[in-house]
Amino acid sequence: MEQGYEAMSRQLGLHDSELAEIHGTLTGLVCSGLGPNDEAWPGFLEEHWAPLLEEERRKLLEGLYAQVEKDLAAGDLGFELLVPGDERDFFQRAQCLGLWSNGLLYGLGQVKPERLNATDSDVQGQMRDLAEIGTRLTAIADDFQPSEEDEEDLAEIHEYLRSLAQSLFFDLHQSSVRQPLLQ
Repeated sequence: MEQGYEAMSRQLGLHDSELAEIHGTLTGLVCSGLGPNDEAWPGFLEEHWAPLLEEERRKLLEGLYAQVEKDLAAGDLGFELLVPGDERDFFQRAQCLGLWSNGLLYGLGQVKPERLNATDSDVQGQMRDLAEIGTRLTAIADDFQPSEEDEEDLAEIHEYLRSLAQSLFFDLHQSSVRQPLLQ
């Protein structure tokens, strides 16, 4: 992402971990195909992010969506999760990765179930992975003392989520069943 995590959080007026979840959700929406040009987009924003609908913030969200879409469509592994970097403590990074994972799953959930059911079992397995990652990472206690191995595991989860988003984007966009997106 062109802007840093903290700068984007400030511009959107978000609490620390909210941006990670929003970015995950936008990524899921990109993967599912729901976006600013869809008839359902304004309703989705109103229902889920009403405080962010002030014109400048809405434009930032749509710009963030466009960047996610561009990065995923490029297919060159240039897509990056918008989460805090290594300067943050383990707990904050784990929480944000867990929330990002939950957001991705939520964004993907905006697809009609028939469309998801038409995808192969790999996508279904990936969605189960997202749910488990989100649950486990957001359950880490703030006084947890990570080992070097825990740090390495968190880095691997970060990379897995990044490549998973890329894979889901291509799997869902290459699906032969193109049904209306919202339920």
